[in-house]
Amino acid sequence: MEQKLSVVLIVRNEEAIIRSCFESVKWANEIVIIDQSSTDRTGEIAREYTDKIFVTPAQGTANHNRMFGISKATFDWILFLDADELVPPDLKEEIQTVLRAPKEHTSFYIGRKNFFLGKWIKGGAWYPAYSIKLFRKGSAYFPPKVHRDAQLKEGQKQGYFKAKTLHYTYNSLSQYLAKLDRFTTRSAGEAFKEGYRITWFNFIFCFFIRPAFYFFRKYFIWCGFRDGFRGLFIAFSSSLALLIHYSKIWELQNNIQDRRQYTKPS
Repeated sequence: MEQKLSVVLIVRNEEAIIRSCFESVKWANEIVIIDQSSTDRTGEIAREYTDKIFVTPAQGTANHNRMFGISKATFDWILFLDADELVPPDLKEEIQTVLRAPKEHTSFYIGRKNFFLGKWIKGGAWYPAYSIKLFRKGSAYFPPKVHRDAQLKEGQKQGYFKAKTLHYTYNSLSQYLAKLDRFTTRSAGEAFKEGYRITWFNFIFCFFIRPAFYFFRKYFIWCGFRDGFRGLFIAFSSSLALLIHYSKIWELQNNIQDRRQYTKPS
């Protein structure tokens, strides 16, 4: 007997792209939407495909809402997607094969074809970029960290799919840089709250050694140079993200008003 699938998406202001995602998974048994208080037509479009829409406050990290999405899913198998991600026909067939005849695996790693400024990025560790995206309910969880992938619970068995999702990440540099700013603000705040500080002992490592090594690894070791200017930009901006991350920690150390929001008791 074929088992059933819940597709879960965490969304916010995705009206320009979300319909394509819905069209690629409308064959699923249900679609669960956790809407982080969108102010555009995201909710209106979502209602064309599902009535399981739950509105939550916008939060710094989506993982809390991912766990909430799991709790709202009806069926045993769960597929997590981003709003800018599509399931092509070959991946649909692999998923349906598992649903028709489940094996001992309780979760599956699925790779991504990541597109940046309209081109598939093959270097810089952007491909195949495997993560756990399909799993039985209860076999995996999302840790409460910024941008952390699903983690398996102890004793679970995982498999790998050959087919990949299509992930259309950024259509403009402005979009990319705006997200980099939001991400580094959250990651710096989280690190500061956990006690990380910039000192004279780690200054050189934080602002010179680690960013330089990260650029070298992404561009040369992980072959980012294969992707031309896009690969160079990705390697450079990834290194820049580390500089901004540590700079924002330093800023929190030296700004009493900002510091208070990260030192309140949990």
